[in-house]
Amino acid sequence: MSAGPPERLLVVGSGCQVCREYGLRSMAGGYAITLVDDETPTWQLAHIRDHIPVSFDDTDAVVNAVRAAGRFDGVVTYVEQYLEVTAAIAEEIGVPHNSLETVRACRDKLLTRQALDAAGVPSARSVPVGSLGEALEIAADIGYPVVVKPRNLAGSVGVSRADDPASLARAYDLSSGSRLGGVDGPVRVLVEEYLDGPQISVECVSVGGTTIVSCVTDHVVDYPPYFEQGAHVVDTASPLADPGSPAVDVATAALDALGVDWGVTHTELRLTSRGPRVVEVNARLAGARIPYLWRLASGVDLARAAADAAMGLLGDLTPARSGAAAIKHIYPEAAGVVTSLGAAPELAREPWFHELVWEKSPGEVVKPPPNGLDDVLGSMIVTGEDAGSCRRAMEEGMRQVEVVIAAPDSPAAHTAVTAGEGTR
Repeated sequence: MSAGPPERLLVVGSGCQVCREYGLRSMAGGYAITLVDDETPTWQLAHIRDHIPVSFDDTDAVVNAVRAAGRFDGVVTYVEQYLEVTAAIAEEIGVPHNSLETVRACRDKLLTRQALDAAGVPSARSVPVGSLGEALEIAADIGYPVVVKPRNLAGSVGVSRADDPASLARAYDLSSGSRLGGVDGPVRVLVEEYLDGPQISVECVSVGGTTIVSCVTDHVVDYPPYFEQGAHVVDTASPLADPGSPAVDVATAALDALGVDWGVTHTELRLTSRGPRVVEVNARLAGARIPYLWRLASGVDLARAAADAAMGLLGDLTPARSGAAAIKHIYPEAAGVVTSLGAAPELAREPWFHELVWEKSPGEVVKPPPNGLDDVLGSMIVTGEDAGSCRRAMEEGMRQVEVVIAAPDSPAAHTAVTAGEGTR
């Protein structure tokens, strides 16, 4: 970059502080940030130069507000719900971006499947349904078990496995009744082939159609028949990230099939008995602080890479160190009211301990899965020499975490599935 004032980067939406402040801070380290958001900035003020207040209900109004605010050199979002409006802004102001068609195909899980099928990229058979009767017919045709999921949500909200017609009825009610903040209109439901095997994600950086694989994340999926991602582990020594590995080949082929040319992406796969198959493609930074884990393990800053890519730049993605890091999400085991959240004093003195952050407070009503991302109590981050040491550290750390949930005294403890940001 040339000497002089920092280039102006437009960031669309900021998300929750616990989940996303690390990313906004990284971006602000290289660029002058203007935030486009529908909420008044608070914690964001430490990282931004300006704020454009908008309502995301009207894309044209958002684009007009940005155009009236002056010149920007790039635009980026890490919030799933704002990918399409970000593409519209980028098109209007003439900066590097994925097309609206591409981000829409990534957001809509049926369009994703259709694009992958057309390109011969292995994923899952997927059929849209409009009623429980249709769902039962399609499930019988595909063969149990199947996965029932909302077509247009995120963060595993409303996704569950069905092993028979009775559980399919429950899964259909869960999916059709799920909601995600920032996504309006009816929830459309898909019935899909179940993919067996471990779940991973491939974190890539694309600039002008050139894609580099940065890391592979192992996911721990909890609370069956739901798909709550209970933990995530990154390791610089993961053989799955080697160039030419089957997982890398499938992930990059998926990006090509969808036309992803710009930005940091998060492609989820299952390592099935028939080889890697795509679960979904997210045209944004991963949630769950996975990019922060990779920075702890390797020194590579994927949040800064996303900002650089928005400017048309490809930074150095070579790991500066070797190691691993992991995050464990802490869920309530039963519905109730939070009484206390804490940990044994010894936890903070463990050499592998990095941080424990609580997202709930005493007095709040919470529910266990599948009741949505908003009921995560908090998370613990650990580091280690390799993935195995991080997994052992998470187990030991959870033995030192102290959570007390009182019996529910409100019907709110049993409400239907909802979720906020959806990409944590």
